[in-house]
Amino acid sequence: MKLRLLGMLLASAVLASLVSGITEKVSAQAGDPSTMPAASFVTLHGKVAIAGGLDPNGMTLKAKIDDWESKPVTIGDHSEYKYVVLVDAPRNYIGQTITFWLEDQIEALQTSPFVYVNESDNSYALEWELPQLRELDIEFGAAPVPTATPTMVPPTPTSTPVILSPTFYEGRVRAGSIPPPDGTLIYAVIDDYVTADASVFGGQYFLTVDPLMEKYDGQIVEFFIGDMKAIQSDIFANGEPRDDFLLVFPALPTPTPVPPTPTMTSTPEPTSTPVPTITPTPTAQPTRTPTPTPVPTVLPSATPTPTPIAIATTAIVENASAIEEEEEESGGICSAREGGPASIGNLALLFAPLALLAWRRFEKRVH
Repeated sequence: MKLRLLGMLLASAVLASLVSGITEKVSAQAGDPSTMPAASFVTLHGKVAIAGGLDPNGMTLKAKIDDWESKPVTIGDHSEYKYVVLVDAPRNYIGQTITFWLEDQIEALQTSPFVYVNESDNSYALEWELPQLRELDIEFGAAPVPTATPTMVPPTPTSTPVILSPTFYEGRVRAGSIPPPDGTLIYAVIDDYVTADASVFGGQYFLTVDPLMEKYDGQIVEFFIGDMKAIQSDIFANGEPRDDFLLVFPALPTPTPVPPTPTMTSTPEPTSTPVPTITPTPTAQPTRTPTPTPVPTVLPSATPTPTPIAIATTAIVENASAIEEEEEESGGICSAREGGPASIGNLALLFAPLALLAWRRFEKRVH
């Protein structure tokens, strides 16, 4: 009997210790949420509205508790204007407030606590074992600003330049109704490209058009003689020759004939350019002593005295002496009075040959 009583006492003591341990553990867990057993999650759902009646469908919605965030959901994914978001935060977030964010920019006007809500009396429970489905309509005061999505622009590929092949034009050419003179120059123009000149011979031409660059392909080709443009034009085709391509220009102006320049047999004297006469300012200069002009000395030439003149002179002198003697014999005074003039004439006749001889000698010396 005693043994039976002792066994009952021991069993009561063990049971009391177990109950006491359980009570302390529950009390400790109720005071510290972090030591509580893992709570079940809350699923929130309801309608979404944006001020101004904007359509929220297609926008993303996210629930946040402090620094914790739920997975984003798309509004209208299951039903238009409605959302369904799962809040499965860790147990240390129990008792905090759940906020809602639209496009991670605008916060909703409504919030909800992260606890179990008893819908019958709206009481809260910090622990629950089963997940709770709770309905909550939320509204946003403004629409989010759409985020611009950068458009990736692919790099522009560098194209390989295309080198055009030359095109050859040949055929007849007319200026008015006749071929232009041989040697007339023709050229072609494509935009800012100008070909080299080609000469006309026998009314025919051959012209090379080689612009090289691709931008000239399909452009208009025009033909010119000087400033005169041909009636015909063409579209440049890469490497396609143009045979028998007729070119017709307006009539060329008639050249003005130029008179031939006379050939000079002798070297012409250079024409001096007239220099304008500059009137000098008179300057007082010292009087120069005139230099006497030298008179050339005439060398005497030996001229033989003619013998007949000497004989005549001697005869004249002898006659004069005879006349003087006769005058003295007849009386010199009477003769002088009566025949004075006659005697002077006779003397003049006597000296005439001498004067003539002296004059001739003088002329010879002079010459």
